[in-house]
Amino acid sequence: MRKAFALLVILGLVLMQSAVFAQSNEAVTKASPVAQPLIREGDLAIKLVEVLKLGKAKDEVQAETMLGAVGVAPKNGWIADYPVTPDVIGELQKAVSVAAVSKRLLMGNEDAMKAFRTATVEAGLPIIAETGDNYQQTQYQCNAVDNYYSTEGPPVVTYCSPPPDYGYLYAWVPYPFFFDAFFFPGFFILHDFHKVIIIDHRVVVVTNHFFDPKTKTVALIDPVKRSTGKGFLTTMNKSHMGFASSEARRSAASIRNREQMASLHSSMRAGNERGMTSESRGMSEGSFRSNERSFSSPSMGGGSSFGGFHGGGFSGHGGRR
Repeated sequence: MRKAFALLVILGLVLMQSAVFAQSNEAVTKASPVAQPLIREGDLAIKLVEVLKLGKAKDEVQAETMLGAVGVAPKNGWIADYPVTPDVIGELQKAVSVAAVSKRLLMGNEDAMKAFRTATVEAGLPIIAETGDNYQQTQYQCNAVDNYYSTEGPPVVTYCSPPPDYGYLYAWVPYPFFFDAFFFPGFFILHDFHKVIIIDHRVVVVTNHFFDPKTKTVALIDPVKRSTGKGFLTTMNKSHMGFASSEARRSAASIRNREQMASLHSSMRAGNERGMTSESRGMSEGSFRSNERSFSSPSMGGGSSFGGFHGGGFSGHGGRR
């Protein structure tokens, strides 16, 4: 009798663990792609040097050089501070395969593909840049997008259509891919971005600003033209991003108004909860503009806006530094 009871308890524990594992997998599968994780090309390069068994790079500059020597690089070369987007992963996937088949790597094609896949998944980018018949094209249903923009602001890279008021900020890149088994026909990326983030206790920059040391000017990397490797730098000006249009100005005003109202509502609610006097609440309402978050337009550059580039250029085959 005791043995039977013990077996039932063990079976129950196994079933509970299976249920938790299934729920965990389901949570991962249904992770929202509203904001893609920001992984710099330079950081991925260091990881690829390791998993492809090319040695050990002391920094991203050396990693990009080592990978470029065996032909592993995006079409337009490595850009250390540019984010790894689905099309970049697709280009690197092909480059790794070619390098393995041509014996430039110390592993075969199958092992190289597994290593590459492991590196991208560990980076939070379970992207498969293929659209063959072997994959079921299940479209992801984007939910709560408006809420994300209201609380977090516009993401640099997103797989979900931005709310209408934010549309003018984004470029659409028609590059089909799978993210965690869900199919996407392309992705959206800000026309202009310069974002400071912390990775592994390091403060780094993710940006599409390019400082050309020859001309001493700052240009933007056009995300749509980037993968062609030709003419993907554009002049930093508002007309390029559509700011000159009346529709864009209306959208920017709408975003500002919505953020101001949200900030005012938050201040008033906090004041009520603390039992503030009407006089102090009035002061809070009058000063909310200084605390508001405005996402009406991306940064337009400046004296320090292009910090973080290693010499301001590109590296690897097909690029320049």
